[in-house]
Amino acid sequence: FPSHDTMGSRHFWARDKLGIEFGDFRRNVKINRNLEREKKLIETYGLHGDYILANDIFSSFFKVKLDIKSDLPVHYMYEDRDRENGFHFFDWILAMQNAKEVHVVHSGLAYLVDKYCNKNKIYLYDRIPENDPEAIYGYHKSIAWVFRNPNWILR
Repeated sequence: FPSHDTMGSRHFWARDKLGIEFGDFRRNVKINRNLEREKKLIETYGLHGDYILANDIFSSFFKVKLDIKSDLPVHYMYEDRDRENGFHFFDWILAMQNAKEVHVVHSGLAYLVDKYCNKNKIYLYDRIPENDPEAIYGYHKSIAWVFRNPNWILR
């Protein structure tokens, strides 16, 4: 993305330069999955059987406190650990599809969950960090987050 100050200008840039319309992310964005990498991620993190995935980070500065009460193992997704292990954002798709539940804050990852997770419970958390409950960015308030998966549960 160009280094514009607003999310709106990034959206226009993606529309004009990449041909991506943001009106329906599920239909307009095509992802070429690498199933070998996705399976390697599952093996690396030992994600077998029933488990819960949680992503409580929506920026490098803020983290939301997710209170997940379950007898199932909870695996937190961390970008730094993924980078060290040679994985990226899109390598999580198969692990998300296999999870019993996915817990995620409003972020780009929520769009992948919306697009690919059809058999799990999906919990969506607001982007208010525990260390600063007043911190909500202006663009977050101004952008209408549209998800179309009927499995969302708002928290």
